[in-house]
Amino acid sequence: MKIVVSKDGSNTIYSDLMDEFYHSPRGAISESKYVFIENGLEEYYNLFKYSSISILEIGLGTGLNALLAWEFSNEFKVNIDYIGIEKFPLEKKLNFSLNYSDTNKEVFNKIVFNDWNQKIEIDQFFSLSKIESDISNFDFNSEVDIVFFDAFAKSKQNEIWDDEIIYKVANFIKKDGFFCNLCINFPT
Repeated sequence: MKIVVSKDGSNTIYSDLMDEFYHSPRGAISESKYVFIENGLEEYYNLFKYSSISILEIGLGTGLNALLAWEFSNEFKVNIDYIGIEKFPLEKKLNFSLNYSDTNKEVFNKIVFNDWNQKIEIDQFFSLSKIESDISNFDFNSEVDIVFFDAFAKSKQNEIWDDEIIYKVANFIKKDGFFCNLCINFPT
């Protein structure tokens, strides 16, 4: 794995194993903001104006989506309960080398360096649960407002795009919730 600077100046990671980038080489932060924040979280918030929103991210990866959701929670004073599932957590030294935290280093460090499989309060508006698990074995007993399905492309990680997995994840979403990924965003 190696860090690559994307065209918007933010870092992404290239995985030799997957032969794939974690984010678009055209812009890691730009991509995450557009797909998951603007067309997911922000759209959901503007539609319903809920004061509390729950998000389940499949593929926590670098922690970028969690950091951007935290920024949103503080800007709009919305309580966000964020659950991130990751089958293959990154080595901490890779996260340490990313440049996402120029303005929020303390928060980014809490997101990526806290232990797995526990819930922490980042601040008054944002809580985070990082779960090290394979989604196919993950048993979730509640529903969320939004799913950030941030998996690698089907051509790279076919098993996670299996109909049974997609159906399972869709069943975690509340009525009128959102399923967001790079390929499609649609209300359930």
